[in-house]
This record gives sequence, structure tokens and C-alpha cells, in this order.
Amino acid sequence: MSANIGVNITHNIGANMAKSKAKKESYRERWLREHPRISLYLKRDEYERLKSLAESRGVSIKELILSLVDGFEKYCEDIEGRAFGEGYEAAITDFVENPQLFYQEFKKLYPNEEPLFYTYPCSVCGQTIVSNHRSKSAEIVRKVVVETLKEGGWGHKCCHEVAEGKRSSCRYLPRGLR
Repeated sequence: MSANIGVNITHNIGANMAKSKAKKESYRERWLREHPRISLYLKRDEYERLKSLAESRGVSIKELILSLVDGFEKYCEDIEGRAFGEGYEAAITDFVENPQLFYQEFKKLYPNEEPLFYTYPCSVCGQTIVSNHRSKSAEIVRKVVVETLKEGGWGHKCCHEVAEGKRSSCRYLPRGLR
């Protein structure tokens, strides 16, 4: 065991010596590392269009390109936001119109998730808030709802009828209890 310790100590000393002998990075090298260069080749007419556009806006070509990138990012965020909003509204409509079909389709797309959609009023303004299975509060809401339904005796009508002796079986009960 002491031989291993000696090897590690020797190795660490050697590593420290190598670091001290390493060439220190110059300001220029650090600047170049922190400011990567991008090169591209344009046809003369493409370059002239780009240069003309930058001059007409009173900016450099670099500033023009960066502003275009910023605009493109904003455009993509707007498109994604709109698409999510429209998709979300469509899902809510599908859920309301045919919940069973909605759940079947949902389980095809997300086999490992259990969907949960619920609404509740904002405690401040009273407006309706729509939440789903991916919200931070979903698991808490699910537990509270399940516990409340159990305590309230909610269940299948036929299960209650079997328990009351009004029926002999129910398709939801396990085989031994039917």
C-alpha cells in the first residue's frame, strides 16, 4: 500500500513540474481563443449587397450579421410560441370533445406519462389557470384529488352496486371479486 502512495506522490510532483515549465499563454493567444474567427467566401455581388446593406444602416458587416442573427432568434421564438399555443389549444379542445380518444392518442405519443389536465382560479384575480401533467404542481394536485375522491367514496357505479349487493359482478373489479 505504501508503494502506491509513493508512486502517486512521485506522479503528482512530476505533474506540477510539467505545469511550471509550460509556456504561459500570451494576451494575443487568449484574445484569439476568446474571439473565434469565422470566414466565408461570397460572390462579388453577394459581398456588395451585404456591404451596401450595412452601409445604408450605418453599421459594420459584423454588426449587421449579428443583428440578423438576433432577429432570426426572435422570429424562431415567436413561431415556436405560436405553435405551442395553437397546439395546446387544440389539445384542450380534443380533450373536452372526446376524452377517451384524447387519452388513447396521448398514450401513443407519451407511453410513460400519465396525463392530467386541470383548471383552477387564480387566488388573486380569479381568472382561470389551465395546468397539465408537466406543471410543477401536477403531482401534488394528483395526490390531493385521488385522496379526496377516495375519501368521498367515488368509484365506478357498478363497483358500488356490487358492494351494496345490487349486482353480482362488475367489469372493473379484479377476477376474484367479480
